[in-house]
Amino acid sequence: MPTHRYPPGVNPYAPLPTSSSMSGVGSSSNRVPNQHPLKSGRPSSLSRAGVTAPKVLLDDADIEDFAPPEWRTVMNSRVDLGYPDFYPSRPGFDQPEDVLTEENVKNGFSGRNFVAVGAEVFSMHGPIHQHLSSGGLNLLQQLGKELIEKRQELMPQVGERTFRIPVRVTYNDTKRLQFLADLSNPNVPLHRLMRTPVPHGFKGVELLDAMFSPSTGPGTGHNRNPSGGVKLSSEPIPLDRALWFIRVLGANEISAHRGRTQPLAVATPVPVSAPSPAVATPSSTTTIAATPTLPVTSNDWYTQEFTNTFITWLRIQLGQLALPNSNKTVIKSGAPPPKGPASVLNDENGRAKWLAKWDYSARLMRELYNRHLLSSRILSGWLSDYLSHSNLAQLGFVAQMIGEHLPDMAKHMSNARYCVRAACEKLKEIRSFPATASLAKVEAMLISIIKSLYETSHEALLSPTTWRLHSDLLQTLLPSTSNTWDDLRRRNEALWFSTIVDERSSSPRRQQMAEIQKLDSICEDTNMIDLTKSFFDGTSSASLNNPDILKLEEKIFILLNWAMGLFQLGSHRPYAVYTILKHWHNQHEEHQSKQPRPHVIEFFPILYKWLDTSAAARKEENVHAIGITIGELTRQGIFSYGQYLQALISKGQTARSSGGTGRKSHHLALLKAMPIFVVAKDLLHQRRIALCGDDLEARKREENDETQLMDQFKDEVMEYVPEVFGLKRYKRSAELREVLDYQLPTSSKMSRYLYVQARFWLAPDAGFQLKARGDTPAMDASTFARVLQVFRSCRGFATIADFVIRALQDSEDDAILDVILDTVRRDADVWTSMDGWSRLGDRLLDRYHGLQTQGRDHRRTLDFLVMLADKGRLTPDEQEEVTHLEEEMPKPATEDIPAKLDFKESLHGLQQALVHGREEAAVALAPKLFTRHGSFSNWSTPWWTAIIDLLQHPAHQHANSGILRTTISHIVAVEKDTRNALNPLINGWLGKMTPSALIDMLGRRAGPTICQLLLELVYERCLSVVTVLDRLVYPIWKYASTTVLVPRKRLSGKQTQAVVSSVNIAAQVLVSPPLAHSFSSLTVFQSIILLASRQAVFCGTNVQGIIRHVPLLVVLERIGNLPETTSETARATIRRLAMTAEFKTAAFRNLNVLKDAFLSSEWTKPSLDAGLEDRMVDTLKLIMSEKPLNALTPAPKPGLPNLDNNARFSAWRWTRIVLEMRVEFKGLAMRIANGEEVAEARQTLNRLVHVTLDRETTPDDTDLLCEAFGGMDTVVTQEILAAGMDRLSSLLSQAIGAETQHQLEGFIRSIDQVLRILDSTNRQPKQVISDHVVLAARHKLLDLLAVALQSTERNISSDQDLMIHHDISPPQPGDFLKVVLNLLKFALGILAADPSSPSMPKPNFPHLAAMFFKVVVACHTALVIDSTQMMCDMLAYIIDCTPPQSRLACQIALLGETTPTAVQAILADMPIVSSILPHLSPVMRNTALVGSDVTDDHPSDSALPLDDRKWELFEQMEPRPRQIKHQDLYLSSASLKDTSSIPLALFSPTMTRDALPGTATTWSDELTDNNEKEDEACPWEELASERDLGDGFAGQPGFAKQSATSMFDGVEEYNIAEPPTPPSSHESSDESASAVLLSAQPRRMSTRISTHALPHGAENYNPSNGASSNTSTSKRGSGSNKDPISIDEDDSDDEPETVDPRPAAKRPRTSSKSTASNTAGRQTTGGKAPAGGARKTTGGKGVSRKATSGKSVKGTGSKAPKGGGRRKSQAD
Repeated sequence: MPTHRYPPGVNPYAPLPTSSSMSGVGSSSNRVPNQHPLKSGRPSSLSRAGVTAPKVLLDDADIEDFAPPEWRTVMNSRVDLGYPDFYPSRPGFDQPEDVLTEENVKNGFSGRNFVAVGAEVFSMHGPIHQHLSSGGLNLLQQLGKELIEKRQELMPQVGERTFRIPVRVTYNDTKRLQFLADLSNPNVPLHRLMRTPVPHGFKGVELLDAMFSPSTGPGTGHNRNPSGGVKLSSEPIPLDRALWFIRVLGANEISAHRGRTQPLAVATPVPVSAPSPAVATPSSTTTIAATPTLPVTSNDWYTQEFTNTFITWLRIQLGQLALPNSNKTVIKSGAPPPKGPASVLNDENGRAKWLAKWDYSARLMRELYNRHLLSSRILSGWLSDYLSHSNLAQLGFVAQMIGEHLPDMAKHMSNARYCVRAACEKLKEIRSFPATASLAKVEAMLISIIKSLYETSHEALLSPTTWRLHSDLLQTLLPSTSNTWDDLRRRNEALWFSTIVDERSSSPRRQQMAEIQKLDSICEDTNMIDLTKSFFDGTSSASLNNPDILKLEEKIFILLNWAMGLFQLGSHRPYAVYTILKHWHNQHEEHQSKQPRPHVIEFFPILYKWLDTSAAARKEENVHAIGITIGELTRQGIFSYGQYLQALISKGQTARSSGGTGRKSHHLALLKAMPIFVVAKDLLHQRRIALCGDDLEARKREENDETQLMDQFKDEVMEYVPEVFGLKRYKRSAELREVLDYQLPTSSKMSRYLYVQARFWLAPDAGFQLKARGDTPAMDASTFARVLQVFRSCRGFATIADFVIRALQDSEDDAILDVILDTVRRDADVWTSMDGWSRLGDRLLDRYHGLQTQGRDHRRTLDFLVMLADKGRLTPDEQEEVTHLEEEMPKPATEDIPAKLDFKESLHGLQQALVHGREEAAVALAPKLFTRHGSFSNWSTPWWTAIIDLLQHPAHQHANSGILRTTISHIVAVEKDTRNALNPLINGWLGKMTPSALIDMLGRRAGPTICQLLLELVYERCLSVVTVLDRLVYPIWKYASTTVLVPRKRLSGKQTQAVVSSVNIAAQVLVSPPLAHSFSSLTVFQSIILLASRQAVFCGTNVQGIIRHVPLLVVLERIGNLPETTSETARATIRRLAMTAEFKTAAFRNLNVLKDAFLSSEWTKPSLDAGLEDRMVDTLKLIMSEKPLNALTPAPKPGLPNLDNNARFSAWRWTRIVLEMRVEFKGLAMRIANGEEVAEARQTLNRLVHVTLDRETTPDDTDLLCEAFGGMDTVVTQEILAAGMDRLSSLLSQAIGAETQHQLEGFIRSIDQVLRILDSTNRQPKQVISDHVVLAARHKLLDLLAVALQSTERNISSDQDLMIHHDISPPQPGDFLKVVLNLLKFALGILAADPSSPSMPKPNFPHLAAMFFKVVVACHTALVIDSTQMMCDMLAYIIDCTPPQSRLACQIALLGETTPTAVQAILADMPIVSSILPHLSPVMRNTALVGSDVTDDHPSDSALPLDDRKWELFEQMEPRPRQIKHQDLYLSSASLKDTSSIPLALFSPTMTRDALPGTATTWSDELTDNNEKEDEACPWEELASERDLGDGFAGQPGFAKQSATSMFDGVEEYNIAEPPTPPSSHESSDESASAVLLSAQPRRMSTRISTHALPHGAENYNPSNGASSNTSTSKRGSGSNKDPISIDEDDSDDEPETVDPRPAAKRPRTSSKSTASNTAGRQTTGGKAPAGGARKTTGGKGVSRKATSGKSVKGTGSKAPKGGGRRKSQAD
């Protein structure tokens, strides 16, 4: 080692001359210190400006030069402690080492031995060991501790924080204007404004207006002119400066809010939190009882408040785009016009200013939003809500804002669903707007919003309300063929309320109604096999091994009871009974044949039981029907007459068994009517004994009566059809021959037994006459038709079928064949019921083949066979044969022949032939027309027009009959060659005519002629009755009734004539015999043709047309100026039609259509005839009654009686109650509508509704009420809904308190019945209800449903094992939950308008949603996937139905229920549940400060949570200071400046030691494998010892000290004191806004403060924005190689800290001037993390990571990261 280092005369240890000026930390020196003489060849470190890399000095230094390490801590700025050496350096004491002798220079200084080697005679081990053992080690340890404590005291401390957010003060006008002028002036830097207070008075909308127009702000509104001549700019304040001012004011408001809401209790432990940078002012500490709207931090509270303020500002601007009011209200004289919002649409300058302000507002909102100063939840909710209320002028601007915030809209799904619904409403409004083209861009934006939300999340369409209102529109905008769309439809429709009649609410009568409706549906197109399977369903099915006998018996009883209505409801019913039983028996027998032990059920015991026990069999009026029904079953072998007679004898129910008691069994009447189909004398004798007993006189009297009645019947048949008996005429036979629909007088008196006995001789005799026998000619068509009429009058349709089949075999008359076809068409229902189509088709085929053999053709037969084949009535072989026959038919050649001549060439000849009545010429002209003019379609229209014009010509009226006859002959001749083309021609001709044109045609003089022509064409089978009614009669009735229903309006003469003609046509074609006398009389053949054509009117959809138009005929027959004969004809037509079996049967198939037509509110208008409604009711009663006209009884008084258990279902008894209730309610509704005693009428209505609903109802009563309440007026409907929901609330409250399952089931049944009634009442689910009574009832029901859900959740989650008696069954929560869900669907499905009054109570939707969520959580283990999905969808439905003003509270309530740990675990396991919850930005960021005792192996919960102070964490705006040349910046005696927005004292930093370079951990996002490898290879110069803490007496030179400390220059001081401001972008501010995030496994945190120089890229630092231009360098590291200072938390303080309870303004300022030695006893609000296991929180008022300007405060101290690499920041 060199002995002398300095030239002579130089004292290297003397203080520098200018050292006094360098004593302070902030002082600097521009002097260049002396250089070392040995280092003159090396450039000085101070000669280079801005030395930032001291590593160069280390590289150039010699190995022998033990320069101080670069990471040395300077302990003193005045005394040079020198280099560490063998001897401490003591200048001036002439130590041997300090004397540079030649030997020392050449050989170095070495110590001399104290004792000569030779003189050493003993070892020192013993004394040394003894000294160490006697306390030397403890002394060394104690000295080491004292050394560490002493060094700790000398470490620099953190000074008082100097950062302050400007406070608000009250300025005068001049200063206020000056501030606004400086704020709007970009040349005035913001750091200047940061140092001065800001003016008071800028709040709310005025603040935002001042930002856009400073000259009109709140500071310029005083009347006095301010002095000073301050001029404000008219331009808006720049956005960055406006944003700064808004944040300053927000920070002050937050400070005031925090002071008001801070707890005052001293005894209550208060979490440690950072003080607000905004100083408390008198205005901010005003004691106001303010409760935050959300349990959030003050920053989030003000974010919400400011968002609402900003929304108000936007709403005010949008309100200026008011459209002109389209509703022209009448203004009273002298009254001022109504004031509306000032619109700028008509002012060009105003529009320009508005657009400029809107643009500024949009840009300001964008900046605020990017910095998280606006609540995305509140903003998106307001946008979706305002979209539904905006007008067309505002719509584009609102849609544009929504487009910019679509990601947040999709994040808050409840707002997204409402946005989709509002967008659909506006789309419909735009498309209904006249000038739709001008809004094309807005329409495109709305469509884009809908598509974007749907593509982002399909859940946006999970809204039953939106789906019900706008599914049709959405289907056109979105892809609706995907599985996603189908799934959305299924989920939405599953949330719609629908009544399901289950076994709990069903009744035998309802089941009977359902079965009867199946039987009533029997018509000519019914498949009897399928009907049998449908009727005998369930346990009565024929495909079961052991069908339920009781259920089968019940079904057969219903079938037999239904058959008793054959007189008024169709003669096909007895035959349908047999066919259905036959098919069931065949199916059952076939199924049993496959079983190992077959057992076939016989019907006789069941049929006998019905005859013996049923009420229908005991009624006298049903005896004839029972005779026909049982007789058909007997004829087919299902019922045994002999067995029935034996059963009566064995049970003593014959006349002989009754003796002289006089009480005869009802079986005797049935036995007397039942037919016997065999001629057996013993059976007849037994029948006679059973009927008369041993009384011979009675037996003889019975025989005489039957013989006399049989002779009378035979005489009447002989008189009507003498040809059967070989006579040409007999008595009045000539007169009766032309009588239509003749009824034999004795046919109604003859029992079925006598008819079958007469059939034995009548049917063979009639069949014998079908063929010619010698001189006796064959039966003609007239005789055949009359024979069929005889059988029809006796209801012998089975006989008619047999006679028709025989006629097809024996008769060769084509006229008889036509009669057969017409008869079969008329009785098609009967042929279907008796399952006789196959037999008929087989005989028709044989007959057609016979005609082909004879060379004849009968086209109608083939057409009929084709029709049977199309309907599947023939066997497969027969269908194939019919198809072959149709293909063999020659096609008409005229169809493809083009026209040779124009039709005008034949027009004159046609007119001449028709006018002159030349019938032969007219007929001969028909084929010529086809030859001349080709196919019929070429000339059909002019041909028909010419005929009509000819008949309507006035000159031809005198010879109208001859012209009409000739015309009909000509038309029939043309029809023969057209193949049924005339009916479509006339149908099209009438269809093109308007009702006015039809009235004009029939109102002329030739109108009856046109009517006669059409009827004659019907008789000729050229035109159908359906065409005449649909195209001619119905339009005239509708037009005329509409005219007469208008008050004080009558029909004109032409209209009256047209109505008369239409009524006559209806009377001619709808009833038999016809009632119209103005037309020519019909023949028997024409009547048969007409009745066959009329049958189509009562089939299919055609019957609904006549049902809907019969009420119009009721209206017309009451017209005053209509002829009396026509009115009487109309009344008779209605009466006869109502009693026609075919029409009555068809009406019962369409009961709903029938009731809606006659009970329409159109007939109850006050301007109409008072008796019109009564007439409608009478007509409906007539149609639905099953009794004859003379047996109708008057209706009883109004009421709701329970229906008695009658034998058969009576449609009229059912409908009578419905009519009475409707009439009563409609009368009250009319009084309310007309203003007649409204209060009394409403009171009566309310009483009637409550009396009807507030009682226990049976299922039958429920069905009646459902039908009665359907289609009521709006007033009645609302009253019913209100009363019904009140009733539901009452039942639900009782169900909540149910103690047993039986009680609960009773309440559930009642609730289901009331729900069915209300659902049938509310038939317009898309109508919005605004009645306050209904809304109040709905409010009550929803609140009670929340209580019910709470009770359900309690029952489900209860773990208590209660001791319950085995006879007591507690209520099942599952059953109760089902009915609650039904009630929820119903209540939410009612579209309720928002209450007009803000003070009006609203449903507590937050509580309802929270309770429902708790139920979902409670029963999560019992739910399957589908059930879970449905429950989650229901929760989304509840949120979607929440009003806008309650959505925030609903979201808070739901998120509040998710805080428990158990719920969090459930949500983690069930993502489907968590996905449906509303999204809400977390109130607390997941950040914390962790103490130094936390390591990877020993985690701790002693963490201090930090909140996100977006408003208070400001960026540094100070300018870049000048570069400081002083070298001793970080002296141990100087304190560190605290200029951060978060106080450093909060971390309790203490400088404990010098850390080696390379052990510090820098957390960065840009770590690579290469960086990790570089960190592992530490350079050798970093490996230095800690000898820098020597006492300075080792000869350390001053130059070496200055060179070693050159790295701590001014730039580095700036970097430490004032960290650079993070970038202003959203991403950077977000990254620097919070501290280190809590990781999954806690790590050791080092709270060392960065003292290194500026990072790489600091030379590009821009002081204007406080950020470095180089953003690639990480700014989150806790240190670097140049920052070895480690500041650890002091864990010595275990006592809980207390907070001064005084207000913020009264508390002293806190500082960090205390040294490390007394940190345990200080009490500051800076605070530190709690030690040990007692975890303390800040209660949402922690500190933010913005204080470190993006630099993490978490590290590992000197501990290197595992794996050799740097740790990645968890904040990233």
